[in-house]
Order: sequence, then C-alpha cells, then structure tokens
Amino acid sequence: MILGNSGRLVELCIVERERAPAADVRVMARVVLGDFVAAVDTWIVAAAWDAFIAQVVQLERTRRGEAVLEGVPTHELHLRIAAIDRAGHMSVAGTLRTFYAAGAGSHRPSSVTLEFGDVEFDPTLLPVLIRELSRGPSADAVE
Repeated sequence: MILGNSGRLVELCIVERERAPAADVRVMARVVLGDFVAAVDTWIVAAAWDAFIAQVVQLERTRRGEAVLEGVPTHELHLRIAAIDRAGHMSVAGTLRTFYAAGAGSHRPSSVTLEFGDVEFDPTLLPVLIRELSRGPSADAVE
C-alpha cells in the first residue's frame, strides 16, 4: 500500500505471515523523499500488528488520533499514521533503521537511520489500507 504521492511516499506491504498461533508478520517499509529512498524489512509481533490494524480502523472511523507500528526490534521501524487536523487530513511519519557490518574483523555493527516528518496522504485510502494489511502477503512481495 502506498501512502503519499510519487515524490513523497511511504509504502508498507506484508512480505510473510507466520501460521497461527504466533501469526507474526514480516513487513517491508519503503520511504521515497524525492531522489532519496530508504527501505527496511522487519518482523512485527502478532499482538502489535493486530493492535496497529485496530488503531487504523479507529482512525478511519473517527478521523482523529493515531496508529503506531513498531518492528522487532523496535529500533528498525517506527511508523505513525495520524490525523493532522480537525478536518481529518492524514499523514504518516516515522523512522527506518538498518544495520550492517562495519567491515571485515569489526565487532561493532553500524547503522543508517532515516527519520522523516509528515507525508500527507488522501484519508479515503484508509479503508484500502485496512483491507490490504488484513490480508496475507502482497502478490508482488518478493521472498
């Protein structure tokens, strides 16, 4: 699901979902801010995923408040979908972080972090977002 427009967008899609009872979800989040692109692939604990979807449902109904999603570990992904005014306009903001080996023989991982502010999107996309995130992996997701 893409929130925003071609120049400023956040994409969130399910890559993999475990079978019950755990039902944890692996998601890919990608942010495009002009020529700058960042992405992470991380796991979301089942309870956190269900709570996020419930928050998005409530956000869609009331057009007030926020829905927050955090990956495992939480420092890899933090997304906040929120109403930004009384008219119910929506935005998504957050942090993506990826870790990598600093080099041969290094014992300290390095990281790259993208913190981004409000990327506004059409609030009529909320029902579509709910449907897509309630389903299984995206057909175009690559394993």
